[in-house]
Amino acid sequence: RTAGGWQISIAAYAEENVPANNLPAVGIDRGVAVPLALSDGRVYDLPESIERIDKLHKQVQRIASRRKRGSGRHARAIRRAARLRARQARIRKDWAHRTTTDISRLNGAVVV
Repeated sequence: RTAGGWQISIAAYAEENVPANNLPAVGIDRGVAVPLALSDGRVYDLPESIERIDKLHKQVQRIASRRKRGSGRHARAIRRAARLRARQARIRKDWAHRTTTDISRLNGAVVV
């Protein structure tokens, strides 16, 4: 369980014959300004919603800091901040899964 709700994960085994791979190799560079840059020129940026949620999270934290500790309103503000962080984490995780899937499908070998 996370701050925003429940999650479930299911694992399954599948036997599959993997064909020979003739796709090109690519190198990955992780950076600060650009999260992911590939040697073939492709660049993967984080979604804009990450920054939007970050600004909103800062506002909610400021609101929570003005509430009296131990009150219901303080607890509600803290829960709202936790939900925003959990949402941001889910967006980052989804981005990572989509990006790595895209890279692995388009390239035969990946070097970090």
